[in-house]
Amino acid sequence: MKNNKGFSLIELIVVIAIMSILVAIVTLGVGAISGSKVKECAKGIEAVLNKARVSSMGKDEVTAKIYVGDDGAYYVDLITKINGSTDVQTKRVGKSELVLLYSLKDDYSNPQVLKQKGKINISFDRSSGELKADETGNYCQRIWVQNKKGSVVWTITIYKETGTVEVE
Repeated sequence: MKNNKGFSLIELIVVIAIMSILVAIVTLGVGAISGSKVKECAKGIEAVLNKARVSSMGKDEVTAKIYVGDDGAYYVDLITKINGSTDVQTKRVGKSELVLLYSLKDDYSNPQVLKQKGKINISFDRSSGELKADETGNYCQRIWVQNKKGSVVWTITIYKETGTVEVE
């Protein structure tokens, strides 16, 4: 009987292959988790904006206000004004480890980071559903949701002429 004092080459290759597979699974899992938070935030904003657009066509005035809360998370207020009364529905759409950028220009240049005490007001025309300008005369047509590293990015586009909201 032989006295083996070490690993054979085949045993070493098998161990390295198993370790490589485990590292790949963990890396993909972490990437999927961080990507799902970005996607969830973008889809949450899209849902509220679509609700605002549909509601604005049947009610007096509806505005969606996207902002950063005191806890650093992202929120959307759906503000509905009907016959002089105001109803506010608040939805938390993203955690503090995300970054929201937005552009007020038609060519989507010069994106700005949504910061504490900042806000994005989005409203739609009652008769046509098209995007309305905010109080400064600007249109927020594009919002980017990304993780802090910027490696996962989802884009929300609001078409000015039709008010259609699209997430990609």
